[in-house]
Amino acid sequence: GPADLGLRLAAAPPADGMTLPEAVERVASAARLHGKAWGITAGSIEELARRRAQGAQIVPRGGEYILMQSLAAWSAELDSALRERP
Repeated sequence: GPADLGLRLAAAPPADGMTLPEAVERVASAARLHGKAWGITAGSIEELARRRAQGAQIVPRGGEYILMQSLAAWSAELDSALRERP
């Protein structure tokens, strides 16, 4: 995913100095050129729209990290609601 690629680019920058946005655009361009579907996770609705504008067909909202955060928040809300007595 983009987080893993970003860490990799930061830890061992390629000789051409490619950034994460440049790498994503390179994938998008190659997919367009060859008529292939591509995808990337999006952390926000705005990012989802940006990725769709780049041509991404597979754009899941968030990833494991966001899912884990959401589940933890929902669990805390449920615990709070169950502690409250009508």
